[in-house]
Order: sequence, then C-alpha cells, then structure tokens
Amino acid sequence: MYDINPVRRAQAQARAQAQGFSVARDRDAALKSAGLVLCATGALPLRGEDFPEVKNGAFVATVTSSEDELELSAPPDGYRKAATAEHITRY
Repeated sequence: MYDINPVRRAQAQARAQAQGFSVARDRDAALKSAGLVLCATGALPLRGEDFPEVKNGAFVATVTSSEDELELSAPPDGYRKAATAEHITRY
C-alpha cells in the first residue's frame, strides 16, 4: 500500500498493519512488490516508463478510466497487448 500524501499514508499504515498488510516506504518499492496496483488519482500516476518497475504478474486496475490513470499509448519494449475479456487487457 502506498499514498503520496504522508498523512493518508500514515493512516493507511495503521489500518493495513492491523489487517496484516504492509505499506511501502516509497512509490518505487510499492510498484516492485505489489501484486495489485490500484490507480485512483485521475492524474496519470502510471506512465510508460513505470511499467518495467511493476512486479511481473501484477494486476493493474483503475477506478476512473485507463485514459486518466495509465499511459498506454506506447507500452515499453517487450510488452504485447492482448484483450482477454471486456474491459480487461493483458500486457
């Protein structure tokens, strides 16, 4: 779990630890270790250069739209795009 806001991050850490989850020390650590990356900012938090940092096999989801949260126009080298179901794309 990670939040850019230090107050929300501290609040999340208390709740997460009580439920057996951890809070990453920074954004890069979160991307490298998370099995689920949930983007909920509306401010393009995950750019093309971030994808190689995402843990292999992780799920990336958004709560707004992929256009608001993910830079998918040109995936990094080595990524192939495949639609697997409605609203689900595998890279």
